Formats: sequence, structure tokens, C-alpha cells
Amino acid sequence: MRLKPITAVIVLLLVVASLLVTGCINNTSPNSNTGGGNTGVAFTVNSQTTLNKLGSGVLSSTPKPGYKYDVFDVTVTNLNRNDLAMGNPLYFKLTTNDGTVYSYSPSETWLDNDIQPVSGTNPGEKVTGQVAFEIPQSATATTLTYNDGVLGNIVPVKLTSSNQSSSTPAQISSIPSTSVTPTPAPTAKATVMPTSTYTPTPLSNTTTKSVTIYAERGCPYCEAAIAQYTNEGYVVTVLYPSDPGFVPQASYPGIVVTG
Repeated sequence: MRLKPITAVIVLLLVVASLLVTGCINNTSPNSNTGGGNTGVAFTVNSQTTLNKLGSGVLSSTPKPGYKYDVFDVTVTNLNRNDLAMGNPLYFKLTTNDGTVYSYSPSETWLDNDIQPVSGTNPGEKVTGQVAFEIPQSATATTLTYNDGVLGNIVPVKLTSSNQSSSTPAQISSIPSTSVTPTPAPTAKATVMPTSTYTPTPLSNTTTKSVTIYAERGCPYCEAAIAQYTNEGYVVTVLYPSDPGFVPQASYPGIVVTG
């Protein structure tokens, strides 16, 4: 059956309108902190943390000089797709205040809860985990996007201070040293051997001068006393420990003037 011209025009207009409606599927979510969209996925930024190290001990990673790690804890939700893969860190991109776009840092594997890809998800199912980006210390993260891989549905989240649990790089505080004045190392002092401290017994008025000296062999003070009394004209008797008549002394030389 042939349609009248006016009827054909109406039918054609209806077909065009139907195509326009079909092409209006939302491929970009609103700029909100929860993301979303009419197809594919939505995701939420639960928190943002800035770190100077991922992991601990030998299982750790530090950024290159002048850089930091921005770590985002996110939840990705399957809105209405069957058999949908979600959570691949490659789906995330981070934009900073200077317009630079960064892919995720492979060092995020040192995180305790790094996000893991999950395949075959159904509507209503969620994947939660952390994704890390290595960016310059001076940069500020402004937008985190997630490409769900379905019809190019890119879901952006504008980052605000409410996302951030730490807006500045984590600082490693040095433990202040206690105020202790070091004790100066003692200087070496030469040990000066004292000279003989004995005092000769005053001479008697007799014409014969004699003295008995109790000495130890090798004693320099004893030798000095023997020499002095000898030079002064005394008859010097020297007794050593093994000699008959030796009397032990408290200190040496022991000097007894006998005449």
C-alpha cells in the first residue's frame, strides 16, 4: 500500500526522532564525587591519601626524587551490565592542576588493598580497593576518571578536600636528639715520677757518720739515697731483703743513721 506524501513525511520524522533518542545514551557521568552514568558503572572516591612510601620493610617502594604517591580508595559499582569486567587499575586516569594526565603507578602492588580486576560482574555488584599515582610533589590532583570499557563510558570524579585524608605529603618526623652535652675526652697527662721524699736524719756531733739504708734492688729512690749519703761522707751500709739483719720497711728506702 502506498502512503500519502504527508503520511510518509510523518513516518520519516518519527524514525529520525527514534534514532536521536537512541543516540542520547549518557557516556559521561555528572561531575560529582560519586560518579555514575546511565550505562556501565559508577564509582566513588572514598578517601585520598598522599604518601612518600608504599608498603613496609623490604616490600616497599619510594617515589623518584621530587615525586609523591597520591593513593585513592575507590568503590566501583556495576550499574546495569551483565558479565562486566571491573576494577582494572588501567581503567583509571588522574589529572592534575596543570592538565597533565597520569596512569596508575605499578608500585601500588605494595599497597595492602590495591584494587584487583574482577571479571563477570552483574548489576549491583561492587569492587573496592586502592589505586596509586606517582605525581610531582608540587602537583595537585583535580580529577580522577574511570573508563568502564563499555561504549567508552568515562566516569569522572572531581576531587575536593573532602576526599582527602591527608592533603600534604606524609612527613617522616625525625626523633629529636636529647640535649646532652658530651663529656670531653680526657687529655693524656704525663705521669711525673716524684723525686725521693725522704729527709736525712740530722747529723750528730760525733766525728763518725754512718747510716744504714734498707733498700730494694732496682729502686731508683734507694740508689739516689745511697749516692747522696756517700757523697756527704757517711759510712753507708746497704741491706737488701735477702741480707742478714734486713728489717722490712713500710716504704723504700728505709734510712737509719747509726752514728
